[in-house]
Amino acid sequence: MAELLRERGFTGFKKVLGSTQQEALSAYPAHHARIERAIKEARRLLAAQRAGISAIRTDREIHADALLWAREVLGEDAGEDEPGILVDSILSRYPVDPEDGQPLGVSRDDQFRIKALSVGADAPPPPPTVEDARRLYVAEKKLDEGQKVARQGIDRALSRVAQALGKPLHEITLASLRREDARKVRDHLLSMDRKGGNGEKLSKGSVQRDINRIKAVVSFGIREFDLHEVKNPFDRLPLITETGEAPGASAKAKREPLPESVIRATRARLNGDLRLIWRLLAGTGCRVSEIAGLRGEDVRLGDEFPHIKVAWHEGRRVKTASSIRAVPLIGDAFEAAKEALSAAQGAAYLFPQYVHARGGDAVSGALMKHLRKETTDKRHVVHSLRHNLTDALRLAGVSKTDEDAIIGHAAPDVAVAHYGSERAVLQMAYEAMKRALGE
Repeated sequence: MAELLRERGFTGFKKVLGSTQQEALSAYPAHHARIERAIKEARRLLAAQRAGISAIRTDREIHADALLWAREVLGEDAGEDEPGILVDSILSRYPVDPEDGQPLGVSRDDQFRIKALSVGADAPPPPPTVEDARRLYVAEKKLDEGQKVARQGIDRALSRVAQALGKPLHEITLASLRREDARKVRDHLLSMDRKGGNGEKLSKGSVQRDINRIKAVVSFGIREFDLHEVKNPFDRLPLITETGEAPGASAKAKREPLPESVIRATRARLNGDLRLIWRLLAGTGCRVSEIAGLRGEDVRLGDEFPHIKVAWHEGRRVKTASSIRAVPLIGDAFEAAKEALSAAQGAAYLFPQYVHARGGDAVSGALMKHLRKETTDKRHVVHSLRHNLTDALRLAGVSKTDEDAIIGHAAPDVAVAHYGSERAVLQMAYEAMKRALGE
C-alpha cells in the first residue's frame, strides 16, 4: 500500500497546516479528506491487484485526481504566479535533456498536475477508454456487492478484448473501436480453448455470452460518457459457425425434452427438498432459480386457481419483467407445493438453504448429478423440463399467449402484454395447464 500511496504523491502524512491554530483548524478538514481518499483508493487498487484485475489508474482518473490536487494546493487565495511556481517545482525534480533542455521521464501524475495548474478547472478530460467503461459499469451496477459471479464474467470477457486487440483496456478508447476490432474479438473467442476441455474450444454459447457482456459494457460507456456520435461495433455482430449457420440457429438442438422414463427415474433418486423442487419444476415449467427462491407467501394453495407467484424479492431476482407471473399448480405440482409448505413450518422461504447469490446454480448442480445417472445425452439437462412443459402445452392446443404467460416469455403483442387483468390471465393459464397435463 505504501508504494501505491507514493504513486499518488504521498511521501508522508505530515504537513504544515498554518502558522496559527485558526489557520490549522481551517486547513485540516481538506487535508484529512485528501488523505482518506488516498487511503481508500490505495486499498481498492491493492484489492484489485490481489484479485488479478488491472489496478492501473486510467488517464481520466489521474486527470480527476490532478484537478482535485491543484485545487487543494492552490487554495482560494493563490496569486497569479503561484501555478507557474508549482509547475517549476515539479519539473525541477526531473533531469533535463542536454540537447533541447526538456525534462525527461515526467510521470503521468505530474504531467496531468502540470496541465491542471496551467489550464485550470477547464482542462478537458481525456477520452474515455474501455477500462473507464468497465469500472463505471461495475460501480453503477453494484457488481462488487454480492454479485461475484457477474463481476467475474464481466472482467473475464473484457480481459479477452485486451488479448484480442493486443492492448490493455486503458489504452483502448471507446471512440476508437471499429467493426474490425469487434470481429477480431469474436474470432479470438471462437479460437480459445475451453478451460479443462482437453483441447475443446469455447462453446458458441460461451462466446455469445462474452460478446453480450462486452456489448453491454461498451454501450453503457457510450451512453454514460455522452459519446453521441460513437456507435457500438459489437451490435448485431454475427457469430458465424463452421457450417455457416446463423447465430442461434441450433439453439433448440442444445436442449431436448426429457423422456418420461428419465423424469420418473431421476425423481426416484431424489430425496427431501431436491425431490420437491424436481416435482415443482416438472409440473410448472419454472426456471430453477424461480423455484429455489420461493417464499411461503408466494404459494397460493387456497386460491380458486391455485398457483405460485414468481416475483422479484431480496432473496432472488427474476430474469426479466415477463418472468414476474402467476404459475398454476396442477396435479402433482400442487401436492409438492403443499408438502413443501408443510415442511417449511412457517419459515419465510420454502428452501432456505438455496436462498443465496448462487442458490439456483447449487440446485441445478445437485440435480444434474442425479440426472446424469439416468441419461448421458448432453441435450438432457434440468432446464429440459421447461421444454417438456412447452411441448405439453403446444400438443394440447394452448395458445401462444397462454404459453408465454405460463413459461414467462415476453408477449410479442403489446395489447396482450399491457392490457387486461392479471386474474383473467391466471384463469386462462390455469385452464390451459389442466388441458396440457390431462387433469
